[in-house]
Amino acid sequence: MMAASTKKIRIGEVGAAIGTTPKALRHWISRYGERGVGPTAEQTGEWLEFSWGDVAALAITHYLVNLGMPAFASFAVAMEIVKKRWPDLFNADEPKWKTETSNSMMFLYLNRDGNWGFGSFEKFSSVSVEPDSRALVTLAVAPIVLDAFEALEEMGHTKPQRDNGEKKN
Repeated sequence: MMAASTKKIRIGEVGAAIGTTPKALRHWISRYGERGVGPTAEQTGEWLEFSWGDVAALAITHYLVNLGMPAFASFAVAMEIVKKRWPDLFNADEPKWKTETSNSMMFLYLNRDGNWGFGSFEKFSSVSVEPDSRALVTLAVAPIVLDAFEALEEMGHTKPQRDNGEKKN
């Protein structure tokens, strides 16, 4: 497989990798950019460029939006998850991430008033659910991110180094 010529990813590739359209991504960025929705990667030209951390956050954002969370809130939650669990995905020179049971899932819950609550952003742990909660969701954040990375790899990008905690001989 041929490595990509750039370490940054274009908006059309991100959309395809996470299962949405470039138009939807542009809408999120245009409408909620002042609230922080957008790429963190250094922009070098006229095209929007995304880091692997951005892709991870947008992949999770897409699922949260599908669960009914507003896009700007979804992006903020997703970015917090990625920054706490896999901060090295934002390293432009050598992005990498480590997946293990403790960081692969995330608890979320929705209360009667329609407000979201969260488990730990750092790791998978049980959550005290408010008594008036109506839904408890376990989101498989690592598999969501891996799916997006594998889609980008099929497009010719070299996905970030993954350390599964396994010893190599």
